[in-house]
Amino acid sequence: MLGACNRDSEDSVLKTDQVLNIYMGNVSGTDLLNTDNEKAYASIKLLDIGGENASQSFSGYSLKMDTDSTYYYYYTAGATRNLVSTAGDTKIYRSDITFNLYRESGDATASDIDTMTVLYRWTPGLFQVSSVMYDRDTLSIERHTDEDGLPYNVVKIVK
Repeated sequence: MLGACNRDSEDSVLKTDQVLNIYMGNVSGTDLLNTDNEKAYASIKLLDIGGENASQSFSGYSLKMDTDSTYYYYYTAGATRNLVSTAGDTKIYRSDITFNLYRESGDATASDIDTMTVLYRWTPGLFQVSSVMYDRDTLSIERHTDEDGLPYNVVKIVK
């Protein structure tokens, strides 16, 4: 006897909601990702610290600018996701990323090294960002949908 999955069924599709738009500013509202600002970082390097090799480069993010001319990191995936817990049909995964922040162009040593932790919840119907922490502070997640109906999340880091 042969069986097949019905891919047209809404119940059989895993929806993903994992895109993060990561903004970074100071308490005065200065965009710290816009290198035209004096107070901004000259460069930022994101590293995966949850994989087998400590502090490993990864792809899956890029610097973009929104319609208000504010810069943000568009993060789709790339850092290692480690399974942290399972309860019934729900699994929680964790990614740990360092932000190496450089004040001057060409600096060999980062001015600041911060850590972002992203927790994801997986259920049979949905894989979704469930929590984001930056240097152990939980960030508010704003959930949005783009013009194509695809979900994305916005987090704002204040330094």
